[in-house]
Formats: sequence, C-alpha cells, structure tokens
Amino acid sequence: MAFKFPNAGSTSVFRRLYIELYSGKVYRSYGELKQAIIDYIRYYNEVRIKEKLSWLSPVEYRETLAA
Repeated sequence: MAFKFPNAGSTSVFRRLYIELYSGKVYRSYGELKQAIIDYIRYYNEVRIKEKLSWLSPVEYRETLAA
C-alpha cells in the first residue's frame, strides 16, 4: 500500500479497510465496491467488538453508558 496518511489513526483504519475488504477481492463495478465499503464502515462502527470497550461493540458500549 503506497498511500501516506497524516497520522497513525487514519493509517490504521485505512490499512485495516484495505486488508479486510479489498485484498485479493475483485469488484465488478464501482457500485459493488461502494456498497462493500458502506457495509464495512457500518460493521466497523457498530458491530465489531473491541478490547478497549470491555469486549463490547461500540453500539453496545454506548448503550451501557446511557443506562
């Protein structure tokens, strides 16, 4: 990956996106790629569990804070 990003956080996110979403996969159209990116961002922000959040997804963690 030859892209340069301004900070470690953005580098980490885009590297993960590249590895998990794009690496080795062929998309047949721009629309298919766009939808895959939208789905991945939704997964990344709402579903994936994270150690820093006590092994909860971001949505579950926010719900526990609101309760």
